[in-house]
Amino acid sequence: MSDAKEEPQPSQEELQQQYAYMKQDYDMTARKIAEMEGEKHEYNLVLTALKPLEDDRKCYRLVGGVLVERTASEVGPALKESLVKIDELLENLNKSMLSKQKAMTEFTEKHKISRMQGQQQGPQKEEKKEVKNSTGVLA
Repeated sequence: MSDAKEEPQPSQEELQQQYAYMKQDYDMTARKIAEMEGEKHEYNLVLTALKPLEDDRKCYRLVGGVLVERTASEVGPALKESLVKIDELLENLNKSMLSKQKAMTEFTEKHKISRMQGQQQGPQKEEKKEVKNSTGVLA
């Protein structure tokens, strides 16, 4: 007797398309990690520049598209708090990226497809448009 629960096998084209979606999601996560690493670097530069300044020194900070006047003593703790949040986000993104990589590997092994087949669906040219929505940048 044969098993009545057999599922129809997806076509090679469907498998390649599914792999392409997984790869695209993985690449988006990698780009977000790179963007957040850049933000972290900028925050560290600003914190380094603030260290030698007096606490009552005027600073200008961009908050939600509005330039706000603050003192160095107000800006420093806010930047440190934002830096902690960025670190947490990076940690979560890295965990997500590892799980996506594992899922892609399992998918290719399960369906016995090579990674090159998933990439042959069509060469997609990616235009690099870096839009930085920085909050809390010191001016």
